[in-house]
Amino acid sequence: MGTIFKHQGSAASVTTGCDDFQIRQHVHLQQRLGQALPLAPAFGREALWWCYQCQTAWHEHGRPGRSVHLSRDGGLPLQSALPVDGEPLSPLQEALCPACAVRYLGGIARMEEHPAGWGYRFTWERAGSPALFFCTLYTGPACLEADPLQALLMLPFDLPQAPTSSIRRVLQWLSELPDPAWDASLPLRSPHCHQLSTLYEPPAGLCWSGYAWPVQQKSWGPVLLLLGATLPKDASFSVALLLACWRQIAERMAYVL
Repeated sequence: MGTIFKHQGSAASVTTGCDDFQIRQHVHLQQRLGQALPLAPAFGREALWWCYQCQTAWHEHGRPGRSVHLSRDGGLPLQSALPVDGEPLSPLQEALCPACAVRYLGGIARMEEHPAGWGYRFTWERAGSPALFFCTLYTGPACLEADPLQALLMLPFDLPQAPTSSIRRVLQWLSELPDPAWDASLPLRSPHCHQLSTLYEPPAGLCWSGYAWPVQQKSWGPVLLLLGATLPKDASFSVALLLACWRQIAERMAYVL
């Protein structure tokens, strides 16, 4: 299997060279999708997609679950929803809408990438009994920050440019990942969970918890893996249970692709 993560240069910290990441990513994504893709007020980007399951267009408002279906017969006209300098809207890329994701998969998936091909960030919003699951894989330069996990959580991210086949291979790898050695994982500390809460507000009565550990992958090299989930404040779980949950989630997310 060829390389999946593309490294461009080196850096002394995970934040070096990332200041203009979203600007560059924005231009590339505009060219690929043919849309303006403005930043959403609180999180992510606004985008138009075509749901291959229900055969309708839908407007994403950044956060998973914040979307509205569009109609060619009424409501917000497709051609004026997210124009690019007045140019005609390109054919919409396919993506499962939140309603169909909940119906067929039991949750809403979101996939993003870090600067310079340094890895991916996945989130899963479980339907029914609300819960959030978080995963980030980092393969970039060694971090020289005092707290590498905090630096990783603050690393920029955006909609992915990578081919879906590459993302699918990463998810397949995650779905087959064995448990770490008993002394390999570190629980997330309070600052890490606070940063996760800032990025992804947990459902009422729940809080973030999780683990991080290094993994050696022969094709990609060293991988820093960070997994998290929201739990009741008096609950706890093992790294084996969290990874077992993510194996199942990764299988479902790969299905979406």
